[in-house]
Amino acid sequence: MEWGMEVQLVDKWTLFPAFGKADPYTQTAYVRNDLPKSVQSFVAAHELYHLSDKTEWWLWREIKATLCIDWRHWKGLLLCVFMSMRVARLKFYATRLRLGK
Repeated sequence: MEWGMEVQLVDKWTLFPAFGKADPYTQTAYVRNDLPKSVQSFVAAHELYHLSDKTEWWLWREIKATLCIDWRHWKGLLLCVFMSMRVARLKFYATRLRLGK
């Protein structure tokens, strides 16, 4: 973890349907506490990447944050993909694509 960045585990309903969120103002990555540990580790790495990424196009930011993580989190990535095949998550992604953010 980089200096000044931290990860906080939060209640599921704080972020649902998202698994995590990066807050650039506080340099904090928020991760749901109900996720399996391997998914928490992947999501934390993903959100921490966002805190230092300056890419402007949101979709490219998401792709980079997913692919540029430390690959020791591969199990969490695969489980995260599997867990994302639920209706609430698919609607979440569709809304983000429609709104462009």
